[in-house]
Amino acid sequence: MLNAVQGLGIDIVEIERFKKAMEKHPRIIDRLFTETEQSYCLDRKKPYLHFAVRFAAKEAVLKSLETGRSGIGWKDVEVHRQNSGAPEVKLHNSAVDVTSSKGVKKIVLSLSFSHTNAVAAAIAVGG
Repeated sequence: MLNAVQGLGIDIVEIERFKKAMEKHPRIIDRLFTETEQSYCLDRKKPYLHFAVRFAAKEAVLKSLETGRSGIGWKDVEVHRQNSGAPEVKLHNSAVDVTSSKGVKKIVLSLSFSHTNAVAAAIAVGG
């Protein structure tokens, strides 16, 4: 049974600031996001908004693990949408090792945005 909160992470990103960073440094997309994330975001009417909320989600997940970025790459934390529309975290490589060593079984994610900000909350849950 999943019932023990191991950590909580919250992050907020200014959408316009993130958009400008993407325009100034286009390679940032390849450094931060998996091909699946890129495909999803680029298929949307306002890709920068979807990239911003996913970046906030990645930051929130790292905060929930209480490790900072130590050894976890940006692409090791992948955010995608379930068929229901709910966001879901998919972990890869070192992120799997870190969650396993901490006893984290699942990361619950909530995303939202306004005209100006993207926000994410992540809860690392253990057994």
